[in-house]
Amino acid sequence: MRIIIYGQEPLPVFLNPVVTIGAFDGLHSAHMQIITRLINSAKSISGNSILITFDPHPRSILDPSDKSLKLLTTLEERIKILEETDLDYFVIVPFDYSFSMMMPEEYIENFLIEQFYPKKIIAGYDHRFGRDGRGDISLIRYYATQRNFDFEEIEAQTLAQSTISSSRIREYLSSHQILKANTLLGYPYMLSGKVVPGNRIGREIGFPTANIEITNSFKLIPPDGIYAACCKVSGKLYDGMLYIGNSPVVTDGKKRTIEINIFDFVEEIYGRQITVYVLDHIREDKNFESKEALKNQIKEDELLIKSAITRYKIHFRPILKPKVAIAILNFNGRHFLEKYLPSIVQHTPSQFSIYIIDNNSTDSSCQYLEHHYPEIHLIKLRRNYGFAGGYNKGLAQIVADYFVLINSDLIIKTDWITGIINKMQEEPDILVVQPKIIDLNDQTKFEYAGASGGYIDILGYPFCRGRIIDMIETDHGQYDNQEEIFWASGAAMIIKAYAFKAIGGFDNDYFAHQEEIDLCWRLKRIGGKIICMPESVVYHLGGGTLDYNNPRKTYLNFRNNLFTIFKNCTWRSLIFILPIRLVLDALIIISYLAKGQFNVAYKIIQAYVVSIINTVYLIHKKNYTESLIQKLKYYTYNKTGILKASIFLQYYFSGNKQFSKIPPSYFMKK
Repeated sequence: MRIIIYGQEPLPVFLNPVVTIGAFDGLHSAHMQIITRLINSAKSISGNSILITFDPHPRSILDPSDKSLKLLTTLEERIKILEETDLDYFVIVPFDYSFSMMMPEEYIENFLIEQFYPKKIIAGYDHRFGRDGRGDISLIRYYATQRNFDFEEIEAQTLAQSTISSSRIREYLSSHQILKANTLLGYPYMLSGKVVPGNRIGREIGFPTANIEITNSFKLIPPDGIYAACCKVSGKLYDGMLYIGNSPVVTDGKKRTIEINIFDFVEEIYGRQITVYVLDHIREDKNFESKEALKNQIKEDELLIKSAITRYKIHFRPILKPKVAIAILNFNGRHFLEKYLPSIVQHTPSQFSIYIIDNNSTDSSCQYLEHHYPEIHLIKLRRNYGFAGGYNKGLAQIVADYFVLINSDLIIKTDWITGIINKMQEEPDILVVQPKIIDLNDQTKFEYAGASGGYIDILGYPFCRGRIIDMIETDHGQYDNQEEIFWASGAAMIIKAYAFKAIGGFDNDYFAHQEEIDLCWRLKRIGGKIICMPESVVYHLGGGTLDYNNPRKTYLNFRNNLFTIFKNCTWRSLIFILPIRLVLDALIIISYLAKGQFNVAYKIIQAYVVSIINTVYLIHKKNYTESLIQKLKYYTYNKTGILKASIFLQYYFSGNKQFSKIPPSYFMKK
């Protein structure tokens, strides 16, 4: 992005310029909708995207006596935000009284058209300009027809039924409603300034702070209080505790300070510029009788703040440009790597990193990778930890914002990742996304492992949009709509990395199979959203490491499914579910015995025996999981994707062997 100060340097010759104009205070979600359209419109005609803004804010010039003006972002902060986009030019117009006296027609003809020669102008529905704000979008639309340029109006954007506006965000910030403000902003509210010396009392009581000096008098400072925060120092993020107030115990209570205790940070940063991101409000400021009382309160605050930071990072988009890591688990799969890895490498964007997590292979997988793919990061584990443990061990060594988990027996034909990442950035409450999974051997059909998204019935039996029990549907595009689901397939999923780690990752006890259902269930319980984006497609061999009919797979599926429902269902619902499950699973055992598949029947019985033997251990895990859920919960339990009936009754008695035939009203909603 090139920054231009209008009037101080000649304007370049713009190529097919697409222009938008405004103060853009806050650069909130609605503003970013405009900027995204601006950038995309310019790219569609191979042109330049140009954002024109004014500095200082027009209100400070038009009414200097107005002391109510409070800015959400300084000019420097707006530049930081825009540098994260693909904007071509940021033009800063020094705003003064003479500029404000332009008539609307003069503004369009002599300023916009003559200086920028726009091919297209994009503006919000409420954009006004010229003397006394007399110009509006109807005038721009008139000139568009007369002077042969396009005009696009952006309608009011709403979020959670609240109009997104700078004034509403200011109201939220001024009343300690930080989470609501950040939701409308699309990023955490920021305070940027220089670190200046303080009175060092924080260091004396064991909580050293960096005092921040904010020189722009118009910058909105949240009310006094204690806040959860992050701090960017030299391009790196640190968590911390933010204090805004008069420090009555520490000082004479007459000077308001902004100071942050940065966790795990020991550098001296006096005189350096830092940015503090305000994540959540913890409590209001209050007086203390002594420094010791203050110290004890800060210790309590620290625990609350760390929990608040964890919840925030799970449910909001990363502050910096997202880092994406593709992680592939391998065990003795050199033949898969040789056959399928080339397509993955070919269609993975260069800015994303690829990792192979090797579960202590005894074939020549590692040697093959080191020789043929030295650019791929290879993580070698000491033994085979299975799918669940292998991913947990490997992902713990990867720093990223999003994990792309894919099996080694996948063929990729296009970049299926970027669109999903963009969606997750736009809607941060989406924690997991699954693409459409097609059978590699018969590419007219869905693949068993995940099809077009996973669901469960009221008894905890899993099924898919495109696969119910053993009935796999042909893909006619019938499930090509984006849909909120209950679980995403471990064969191909993208998950927010912080959510994965905070919730505890996969359950190591599962080894393999249904660990993704358990993981997604826990994420749903803290209010997370899981969707399928069928416009992204992968092709899966399926059963490559363990055949779908293998008795060992049957054992793991039944045992792990019992573990999952015991861990995630309430005690009250288990009283209802477990007896019915026992009857239904007994019928399944009888059916296998009737078909002469004694090994499979035995494995189901074994799954029950092992589950019963581990009852005390499972109760302990259930209690631990419940406490973790309560700590991380941000929204209410998201039950979207649960069938309020038995999938077996739907399949065998109602004849609903295709997902589309199950009435939508039978599914729970959030």
